[in-house]
Amino acid sequence: MFQNQIDLIAGQLEHLKKRKHLLFEDSSYIQAHFGHYLILNRAIARQEGQLKWLTETYTDLIDLFYLLSGPQFPRKIFAFNSSAVKLALSSKSLNG
Repeated sequence: MFQNQIDLIAGQLEHLKKRKHLLFEDSSYIQAHFGHYLILNRAIARQEGQLKWLTETYTDLIDLFYLLSGPQFPRKIFAFNSSAVKLALSSKSLNG
């Protein structure tokens, strides 16, 4: 469940960043459509916050489960795919 949400939000975040880059690369367009620019920036910030919370919470749950289950399970069993998160939050992702 967490991984599905993480993947979904990472994809949405990537889309929003691409839209921002596409629509507001020209500063004159920002001035002409400042309200839309602010809304898009807020949407990006909201998705980044949600993604950060999900990944931190999921990591905490993995750590807790690992502690409670003992050493019979290798930690890597509980690891999640964080490549989408890293891409969505990275500065390489269209400089957010």
